[in-house]
Amino acid sequence: MPNLTSCESLQGKLLVAVQTEVGDFFHHSVVLLTAHTPEFAEGLVINRPLPSSVQQDILDKLNITPKLNVSTIFQGGPVDLTHGSILHTPEYQTPDTAMITDDIALTQTHQILFDIANHRAPNQFLFCVGHAAWQAHQLEEEIMGNIWIPIPATAGLVFDLDSEKKWQDALTTLKIDASRFSLIAGKA
Repeated sequence: MPNLTSCESLQGKLLVAVQTEVGDFFHHSVVLLTAHTPEFAEGLVINRPLPSSVQQDILDKLNITPKLNVSTIFQGGPVDLTHGSILHTPEYQTPDTAMITDDIALTQTHQILFDIANHRAPNQFLFCVGHAAWQAHQLEEEIMGNIWIPIPATAGLVFDLDSEKKWQDALTTLKIDASRFSLIAGKA
């Protein structure tokens, strides 16, 4: 686990929320870190689908022809809900695509939305609006405080699983039984 002086980037790791209260935005969240530097960290929540009515409003406002057919839009975080991001498999590339891991890429342009609508989509993708963000050292302090557990990201965890199962399956990779997991850790 990284300490506060660690220079190791956590970009490309999944953060699994382990110490949040029911009702907290990050309760049972799984976040893919898309950037991590000494100055800031950013990520996308990959298991929080927006309500269907909100998803439809977003698709209508995009006004893409032919109509964009996206099965689920996720709330990537509580910051900048007007900004969209597409996490996807790496066979789709533009000059603006950022590789997050060898198997996961990120594109944040309108072009990818047009390509998806015109059947030039990546093999697998997640459409997120908003993102999560941390200031310098904030994420490291939250990890040291056992709010998050960082784990390696895999395309399988990001793309293949039902969003309702991602949190539990992420914990399972650590051999943690989610049903026996305390929501709030006590302090000695």
